[in-house]
Amino acid sequence: MPRALFRLALALLVSALLAPFAFCAVLVCRVHPRFGLRARGWFVHRWARLLCLCLGVHVRIEGERPPRPAFLAPNHVSYLDVIVLGSLCEGFFVSRADLRRWPVVGPLARLGNTIFI
Repeated sequence: MPRALFRLALALLVSALLAPFAFCAVLVCRVHPRFGLRARGWFVHRWARLLCLCLGVHVRIEGERPPRPAFLAPNHVSYLDVIVLGSLCEGFFVSRADLRRWPVVGPLARLGNTIFI
């Protein structure tokens, strides 16, 4: 159990240290929307890869990834799946609309350019 708490604390620390860069990406998105969207996608991808490393998640890919641009519609079963999917490719997530109002998760989803429906 102490190892799991250490990994979680490390993931939270990494996220807190990267938060200013996420806000910079948001500002860039307001000034130059097209470049800003790419910057935010790149940032979310790198952040997810770092979280996988901090949490000790080893990702194994089976099969070929679809060529870009692509639309992936996975049916994830846990919150860790979102981090793993974000670590595999740059892109945006689609989520249910009420997630926008959730504490902590909602602001993070907005920073990551999640599309709420």
